[in-house]
Amino acid sequence: MIFITLCVAMGASIAVWVIRPITGLLVYLAVTCLYPQYLAVSIGTIDLSTGRIIVLVLLLRIFTRRLDPVLMRVRWTDVLVLVTFGCSVLAFLTNEDAAKVAEREGGLFFDTVLAYASARLTLRTREDAYSLMRGLVFIGIPLAVIGVNQSLTGFNPYGWMREYSPFGLKEQEMRVRFGLYRADGSFGNKIPFGLFFAMLVALNAALYFARRQHLVRFMFLQGILIAGLISSMSSAPLFALVSLTAFIVSFPVRRAWPYLAFLVVGVCSVIELASDRHFYHVLTRLALNSNTAYYRIQLMEEAFGGGMTGHWLTGYGYVGLAADFGRNGFNWVHADLVNVYIYRLATTGIVGVVPFVLLNIHYYWCLYRGGRAAVSLEDRWAVWCISAGVIGWNIALMTVGALAQTNSLMYVVIALASGSAMIFGADSIEASDTGPASDETPQAATNRPFVQR
Repeated sequence: MIFITLCVAMGASIAVWVIRPITGLLVYLAVTCLYPQYLAVSIGTIDLSTGRIIVLVLLLRIFTRRLDPVLMRVRWTDVLVLVTFGCSVLAFLTNEDAAKVAEREGGLFFDTVLAYASARLTLRTREDAYSLMRGLVFIGIPLAVIGVNQSLTGFNPYGWMREYSPFGLKEQEMRVRFGLYRADGSFGNKIPFGLFFAMLVALNAALYFARRQHLVRFMFLQGILIAGLISSMSSAPLFALVSLTAFIVSFPVRRAWPYLAFLVVGVCSVIELASDRHFYHVLTRLALNSNTAYYRIQLMEEAFGGGMTGHWLTGYGYVGLAADFGRNGFNWVHADLVNVYIYRLATTGIVGVVPFVLLNIHYYWCLYRGGRAAVSLEDRWAVWCISAGVIGWNIALMTVGALAQTNSLMYVVIALASGSAMIFGADSIEASDTGPASDETPQAATNRPFVQR
């Protein structure tokens, strides 16, 4: 498998070197999603997956081309991405051996920071953004077919590859929920496999108006993507789907968001008062497995109920069910850190979790600015759907960890969000060879009450 992995990485790297950066970014994402990232070329203690090799080649190629001075301007998102990573490394160094931190965080640097940088230095115009979204949707189609087939038959064409992973993965196991097998495809994990499709559903919705999709074609693609999501048979992707759908359909009444927020708070308050438990305990009944959903609540209650005593500043280090359980004084009853925020808190403490939260808040602000800067209804709709995707993911990540390819794709979407004001603004339309997606002039779109800034 090392030879096959090298061939895939080399072939994609050659392609990345000779094609346009945006197409190279799509090649990187296609290989990352379609080829298992648990297969790697090991050099000593360093494990290089195909995605890690290709993203490095892509960045080298970007820097050998003439760089756009607009893209080279430093953004606050750039600073927060680097600070978030740096603070995590600093926190780990207070609890773990430096060589171990360098090995583990070095791989994460390739998967997140370099993935962000490659997208950040590629996405310049609205056509780049729409190409990215369209490419991701088409990458998801074969994976959805594989997922549905695995869910119905229990056969995963990637399953035999697991034994060749240097990360010590177990053999493919098929679990059944409500009469269907839980699919994981090339991801090697069911939950991130389903979350992948949740984001694609939002991005496909973003393409509906801008790409002038026929309704039948649009619904067909959405049906395939939703089927891929359901094939994972996981609650978190379904929560993400419901959340992002609710956000998308509220687009016509988006100016009434204070009233909607008040309504949500009111409903939660009524549940809190009418039930003998907290409102979030009642919500566990909506999960596919209420026992595992209740575990998530107990995990948060333990973290803030004394579990972090003595470790608030820099956490416990590499701890948890799948990472040296029981070390560094970590002896929580709920040891599987299936919440990305609790995971950050438990492993890196306040030093690591605060920059991470600030990064999440900041890219929402970037999307807000992108929506304000967009000069056409179609572009505003696209920004709204991108926002729906990240909202759905953030809600889901309160019940699961950021695993497998989810990490890389999340940082690519953060890069898209960080430049949304530039990408969908008037300057981008002038820079694009194909012009606006709408037949309207920017001034005409701005003057219409429905898209008034």
